[in-house]
Amino acid sequence: MNSQMSHEIRTPMNGIRGMLSRARIHLDRKDLAEEYLDKTENLSQFLLQLINDILDMSRIESGKLELEQAPFDLVNKH
Repeated sequence: MNSQMSHEIRTPMNGIRGMLSRARIHLDRKDLAEEYLDKTENLSQFLLQLINDILDMSRIESGKLELEQAPFDLVNKH
């Protein structure tokens, strides 16, 4: 993993840790605690998507990704 990828993972993780710490400090202020928890949730969703993207790229690079051909309807997405 290169240094940029390391930075991309560490940045949201540090944000998550910081927001959780701030929420803990402000448990007596429900509005602030909820704001920090909302930000934590957003950061964790971003981090999960980033990890999924990294794993997908790893599968592609190793030739382990199999594509499936299947019909689909662009108008009706269901």
